Amino acid sequence: MHVTTGSISNFMALLITGALLTLWAMMPSASQPAGAGESVGEMTVALEAEPPPEPPPPAAAEPEQAEEVPKPPEPEPVPPPVPEPPPPPPTPEPPHEPEKEEEAQPAEQMLDEDGAPITPPPQAMVEANEEQASAFKKCLLNRTYYPSTREARKLKPHGVVGLKILIIDAKVVGIEITQPSGSPILDQAARSSVLNSGCASKGQVSGIVVTTIRY
Repeated sequence: MHVTTGSISNFMALLITGALLTLWAMMPSASQPAGAGESVGEMTVALEAEPPPEPPPPAAAEPEQAEEVPKPPEPEPVPPPVPEPPPPPPTPEPPHEPEKEEEAQPAEQMLDEDGAPITPPPQAMVEANEEQASAFKKCLLNRTYYPSTREARKLKPHGVVGLKILIIDAKVVGIEITQPSGSPILDQAARSSVLNSGCASKGQVSGIVVTTIRY
């Protein structure tokens, strides 16, 4: 095949023309101004809704003024306890002395109504019936009086006289003072009260009656 120089020139011209058309098609349109994309983006951002303003914080409530409470009185200072003094040293006990036996005082002998000593028979020294003895004591209590002598009114003695009274056939036969009062005036008054009471004949008492008279 015979290729001429003119054919080559035409072919090259077509290639150049096609390349220019391709470049022109790829170029951006002249009607679109430069930076249009950036303006659209800026308008989009500008049209976004602004967030609503935050509400103001509530005002802090003023604290109520507390009522003044009176202060309690301050306690008085307590003085410190005074230390107790040390106990005294123990006192040595004196040497033990043997107790002296009290001398037994002889009991007064039974006397009759005249004050003479008597020795009653053993069979008469029995205790009187409990009922009779109780009636005798009650009668004697109501007929006992404080001595009225001048010496008694002056000294005014007091005490208890213990008596053992022997009664035979409703009659006081003998009287023994088993517990002296410490005053002869009272002891004698007790003897006289028994002899003058007349209590033995009332209940037909027989035997020994043990009693006391308190002055």
